Amino acid sequence: MPERPDVSVVLPTRDRADVLPRTLGTLATQRLDRVRAELVVVDNGSTPATLDVLEKLVAAHPWPARLVHEGRPGVAAARNAGLEAAQADLILFTNDDVIPAADTWLAGHVQAHKSGQDRVGIMGPVVWHPRLHSTSIMRWLASGGHSHRYEAVRAGRVEPAEMYANNLSVHRRPLEEVGGFDVRFTSYGWQEYDLSLRLHDRGFRVRFVEELEAWHDHEHDLRDSLRRMERIGRAAELFNEIHAGREGLLASRPRAWEMAVGAAIAPVARRMHVPERMPLALAGPLYSLAHKSSMAVGYRAARRERAA
Repeated sequence: MPERPDVSVVLPTRDRADVLPRTLGTLATQRLDRVRAELVVVDNGSTPATLDVLEKLVAAHPWPARLVHEGRPGVAAARNAGLEAAQADLILFTNDDVIPAADTWLAGHVQAHKSGQDRVGIMGPVVWHPRLHSTSIMRWLASGGHSHRYEAVRAGRVEPAEMYANNLSVHRRPLEEVGGFDVRFTSYGWQEYDLSLRLHDRGFRVRFVEELEAWHDHEHDLRDSLRRMERIGRAAELFNEIHAGREGLLASRPRAWEMAVGAAIAPVARRMHVPERMPLALAGPLYSLAHKSSMAVGYRAARRERAA
């Protein structure tokens, strides 16, 4: 009978045939150092062409690897399906466009759990891949916590709002106790914060390990970022509905006039051109206004759908 793996890497994906060969290829070069690892790739509704690529990549992977299909939309459902299929007690969540910066990344996650405390998660940073052309919007997202609030994490302990599941290892038991990710989150964003709050209620904490760095292999322009922000707005409305009784949450609650203004500004913001050489001190307020308007549009759309 095969030995149970020490760690299961759970990787949800959908229609990313462009980046998956790099992501899985880099995982394949990890120095396991006697760590028994398995790979669980969860397809979340890819096209047949992407599935063909994915099946070949999984079949050729040097670790024990399997491909799981999850028909319910959203990364929350995909991660839960990966958790259910995984054989190990330790689950390492990552994304299809997140690439380990060092070949010791996976073994480093396992080593960080040697204390045996199953209510402590380990999280590493995710930064832009050095191979990418760093656009102005990417630099803005990386600055000031617009994408990941790592400065806050480095200054103290990881608060629930700062747990990100693109480079996170967690023991199975606490995840199962709270029911995993909430599959009502079918849009981008807030499902990690929601899970983290429920875990935090049961005494779970996250430790940040700077050395476990990974690279985000996905170039963004302003339109990409605004579309993402609209989806975040939709998810924020659901998050606030679920956690209506909690205080001190970071999810935005735009007022009616803010949503109306956002709806008026958003079409202009999508066509806005910010010169690449414009200093972030000047470009930043424009980016902030555009992102807030897009989030308000998504929030209002979700609220109207709920009311209907």
